[in-house]
Amino acid sequence: MSDTGFNSLSTDELAVVADNFGVEFKIDERWGDKRKHQAILTAMLDEGVTWEFYEDTLNQLKAAEDDAEQERQSALPEPEVFDPASINDPTKPKREFKEKKVDVLVKMMRANPSFEVRGHKFTQEHPFAAMNEPDADFVVHNVEGFRYATTQELEEYYS
Repeated sequence: MSDTGFNSLSTDELAVVADNFGVEFKIDERWGDKRKHQAILTAMLDEGVTWEFYEDTLNQLKAAEDDAEQERQSALPEPEVFDPASINDPTKPKREFKEKKVDVLVKMMRANPSFEVRGHKFTQEHPFAAMNEPDADFVVHNVEGFRYATTQELEEYYS
């Protein structure tokens, strides 16, 4: 009545396998681990859940997961490869590039003569820089000596 493959599993692992196959079993918490293991194994074998059946089921699940992953991968579009010769090709549609939207104004309060962060250069003569919101949040919250600025400050500074 013993199945050697299942003997390699702990009692807790065997209980999970039994639950996954819908096998009902009764154990008494006062029983030792070996007796609990045997009770679960007996219930599983009585329901027809053998080691071979368990392995076949795992293999089928693995194959189904692999098929699903392969299908997901095949559904992804092929990456576009840039061909420099296609720039002047009149048969190719021209790409539309959206302008980079600038959302936030940041002012340098530091005494440095100049400071560059995230591709934005600040100087004492030009302490303001316009940048996208993620860059501005990073600079203001992680680099000492910077704060958000208003367009009114900018206009007053340069007037």
